[in-house]
Amino acid sequence: MFLVLSLFVLSISTPAALANVGVLDSITARVAVPHQGRRVIALFDLDDTLFDSRTRSVRIFREFAALAKVRTKFPSEAGRLALIRPLHVLYKTDRAFLALQIANPEFTAAAMAYWKLRFFTGAYAQYDEPITGAVAYVNRLWQAGADIVYLSGRPQGAMGAGTYAALRARGFPVPATQRGRDARAWLFLKENPEQPDLDYKKLALLSIGRIGEVLATFENEPRNANLFAEAFPRAYGVFLTTISAENPSVLLPGIVKIPHFWYKKSWLQNWNEDSAGSQFLRSPSY
Repeated sequence: MFLVLSLFVLSISTPAALANVGVLDSITARVAVPHQGRRVIALFDLDDTLFDSRTRSVRIFREFAALAKVRTKFPSEAGRLALIRPLHVLYKTDRAFLALQIANPEFTAAAMAYWKLRFFTGAYAQYDEPITGAVAYVNRLWQAGADIVYLSGRPQGAMGAGTYAALRARGFPVPATQRGRDARAWLFLKENPEQPDLDYKKLALLSIGRIGEVLATFENEPRNANLFAEAFPRAYGVFLTTISAENPSVLLPGIVKIPHFWYKKSWLQNWNEDSAGSQFLRSPSY
């Protein structure tokens, strides 16, 4: 037992796991400094920044594989798809079938159609699991005095209620109501689902900048991280190295990369703090 525990501690003490400590500590300290009555903001994207969107895809594909009509028509393929895990899911979701050695185009098309009808809905977004350490760290900033602003390209109509439910259920700071602007927590989602994410975020940043001073931004898409850095040059820019679009933009100098929010202190303290918002502890390397 001691050997297993020792190996686990070593696995979370790698340079990648410890690289977060400096920037996350610095942001927390900057938030905690008195700001002469001014509001200060920590700005977070949602998908693959605070939430692991792959867990939503996994839930949908496993659900599809469990359908009786699917198991009857495609017994082999359904059996393979039932084994899907987050590590199989890439930005191009359909590539998961290659990783699982599923080569039946009819099955793949049917599974992808099932996925597309469900992925961008609140009914499934409410089951999203947090990125490791995210719940504890966002609460740490909130308790230190920051307003927490969630800015996402998710559509308000289709995903607003489910997004709010997921934030609340996992233990993130949220306003009293979905569209509320209280308790120092703000949720910005797209009113027009056809609007490109980058265009929407450019406009939203104007409103966010009027709330207070943005001290830190967190994103997983390089072009959005660059947009944040240009809009708030005095803020800490943090890039989550989870998954992002192919052929990404080059990050601007000064933006810090982290793989997750696994924080300093002992592994046991991280475990206890994060357990309030997650059903299970995932390795920082997923």
